[in-house]
Amino acid sequence: MMRNKTRGRIHTPIKLRSAIGLLLLILSVSCGGKEEGTPAPTALPVLTPREVIEKASPLLDTLASFHFELTQEGGGTPIDMGIEMTAASGEVVPPDRLRMDITGTWGRMYLSTKLVTVGEETYMQNPLNKKWEPTKFTAITLFQPDTGIKAIMESVTDLAMLPGESINGTVCFHMSGMLRSEVLDAVAVGHAAEGLPVQTEIWIGAEDFLLRRVTFKGQITEEEVPGIVRTLTLSRFNEPVTIELPSAKRLSPGPPSILRAGPVAQRGGDGLEEPVHIPRLGEIIGGSE
Repeated sequence: MMRNKTRGRIHTPIKLRSAIGLLLLILSVSCGGKEEGTPAPTALPVLTPREVIEKASPLLDTLASFHFELTQEGGGTPIDMGIEMTAASGEVVPPDRLRMDITGTWGRMYLSTKLVTVGEETYMQNPLNKKWEPTKFTAITLFQPDTGIKAIMESVTDLAMLPGESINGTVCFHMSGMLRSEVLDAVAVGHAAEGLPVQTEIWIGAEDFLLRRVTFKGQITEEEVPGIVRTLTLSRFNEPVTIELPSAKRLSPGPPSILRAGPVAQRGGDGLEEPVHIPRLGEIIGGSE
């Protein structure tokens, strides 16, 4: 009896300690990882929005490389080959090297393609035959000092500081402001209208002052719907990246593709009643060579 009672007295605290340990584990998990866009857990340095921009803007010129993601909600941006881009992601090696994957629409179909820029040469992969074709779509302008995100940041007016937030684990200053649509010509691929108001939000790292995210809410071109929202996110700063043009054997030797005439090569009518060729979706989004 004494032995059993002793065991009982020992066994109860073990259960209690186990329960407490489990509770602490649950609490640590639930309070652990921060979702992006969550409130910053620590106090930020006391700076004005303009001071933050002035510290952050020059740093974009010092980066050896970075990764970017561009998303669009409520519409797309016409680029080339009849494609309307809805999202893109890739790498940039300043000042003039870029590669990116593009998703978008072509007529009523969804597709994906790729683009590479080295110097003044830019090639886009034809979604039909996977051959690379020269293009005038120069996405690199979005990241060049005089035309891109640096110039855009410096042009924001009516800056206001918002509560700090964490983006991908990085505590950030969070600011809002306004832009005029013509400032975003690089975003609109040369089709920006003039004088349209665009609401802007900016997230900049509180310790390193590197730009983490910027959003543009509102029309940039006359054709877009009023509620369109573009979000550009930067990450993976100064990681080793090599960007080269596609090899000669993968370049298209023939005339411009059917895509350059638009979604449908027409014989007459409204273009949908007598199409010469409408490729299957699988032909467009199939794997590359």
